[in-house]
Amino acid sequence: MSKLPGNDPVAAEIQAEIADHLATATEKLQSQGIASNEAREKSEAKFGDAATIGRRCYWIKQGDFLMFHTATIVLLTLLCCALGVMAFNGHRSQRQMAEQMTALAEQLKALAERPIVQSQPSEHPPQEITGQAYVGSPTLPVKNKEVMIVNATDGSIVRRVLTDDDGKYRSGPLGAGDYCLVSSVATQSPLTPYFPYIQTAPIYVYPGLPAPGHDFDVAEQAGRLAIELSRELPSLRVDDKYTIESRLLIEVATAQKRSRFWTSSMPMPPAWPLRLSSVTASDRGPSFSPRFLELLAQEDLKNQHEATHFGDQFGLLPTGEATVVAAVIADVIPLGYQPPQLAIVEATFGSRTDSTSIKRQVFKDRAWQSAQAMVSGGDRPIAPSNNPPTLENDRFFWMTKGLGQLWLKRLSPDETEPAPPPQPFTLLQSTLSVNARSDWTFTVPIISGSITRLRVEVPADIEAKIKELIATTTEAQEFWKYTLGDNSPPPIEMQQELNQGSHPFFRKVKITVLGTEPLDQGPAK
Repeated sequence: MSKLPGNDPVAAEIQAEIADHLATATEKLQSQGIASNEAREKSEAKFGDAATIGRRCYWIKQGDFLMFHTATIVLLTLLCCALGVMAFNGHRSQRQMAEQMTALAEQLKALAERPIVQSQPSEHPPQEITGQAYVGSPTLPVKNKEVMIVNATDGSIVRRVLTDDDGKYRSGPLGAGDYCLVSSVATQSPLTPYFPYIQTAPIYVYPGLPAPGHDFDVAEQAGRLAIELSRELPSLRVDDKYTIESRLLIEVATAQKRSRFWTSSMPMPPAWPLRLSSVTASDRGPSFSPRFLELLAQEDLKNQHEATHFGDQFGLLPTGEATVVAAVIADVIPLGYQPPQLAIVEATFGSRTDSTSIKRQVFKDRAWQSAQAMVSGGDRPIAPSNNPPTLENDRFFWMTKGLGQLWLKRLSPDETEPAPPPQPFTLLQSTLSVNARSDWTFTVPIISGSITRLRVEVPADIEAKIKELIATTTEAQEFWKYTLGDNSPPPIEMQQELNQGSHPFFRKVKITVLGTEPLDQGPAK
């Protein structure tokens, strides 16, 4: 039975307990009359394999200790092995480091003995802008065309080059920077357009970037506007007292036209290219975007582009977006009233005193200034097709007499001296502005080679409102509150009426884009 460690007290204790148990069982059987040997054999047979049971009891009591002891021995063995490996690797690393330090010392010594050579910094070769100038299509190159290379930072002209027979151009070497191309517009007309130059978007020339190339379309990229009304402009005779007459006042603004070069200090325009009125350097003044003002009678609207010269004498606007704002202006004209001629004005004031002569000169000066500002369209010169400004000019008459002033004069006649012509109360352009109120400002597309058709909604109650005003306002002081044309800012109440489109004489109107059609199919052919 005994296969337990002989010198282990725990094993001895277990053997003693097993032996005591077998002895007790044997004695119990002997007391029952069974012989000693037989009683011992039966007690051992009943107990089972004493050696196996002893080992189990021993492991039950000593298993944890033996496992911990074994694990400790294994761990210590592994630790010793790791320490050995580390010591070996450390020795090898020290040897390798010593070898590397020796090699480095030899390299440093060799470098110290080598003569010093000045290294030349690498330079990128200068870049240039190349491309082709053409009219509408690369198959239509334009030769001997001047192309200006413009510095986009300050608007200075860096270089002028000419295209060859194939329309090709080369700018020549350029320093790093932002550049634009500028050239004159290719036109078939003998007349020089008001905005004869075209400017491209910025071209970036910097080391490391691909060589810049730019094909330059110098064709006239422009379209026109055509206007139709929801109904004819009001023209009504009321009894034998007065007539109600009206005109359409319309303003078109475009950011695609500039007075000078665009530079990088300015906001980026909504589209390219730009049309320029001059190639003057931009540091001589700000570059403004023009606004074109037109005053149109019903006859003008029938002729369309012969009268609506929003862009130039050809009625062209550059491609892109334009903003349009319009108003119907109406007035009460007493029956029999005739616009004064300049001769009448001179005859009226010619024999007066010096102070009256001064008044006459002031009248003439203001009339001429108003005519140039209003008949010519504000920011653009007078088109050759327009009549020169005179007192007989219909547009000048409407823009300088002041709306309501004639009827106000009828309500308050001055009998002390002859009735002179009315002072030229200029109808301020600021009254109709694309920046005044967004509700009345409309964006319309201008497409190259096309006509954009607009519909203007003429209010249906213009005549009724004016007739009501005349019938209910008979006092000059009360009627004066509705007149327009004074050069001072209008009162708040009137400004609210103007913004809301409810003033009797000045009605801002809504505009709808009907669509576009090719120029060769429109009335401006």
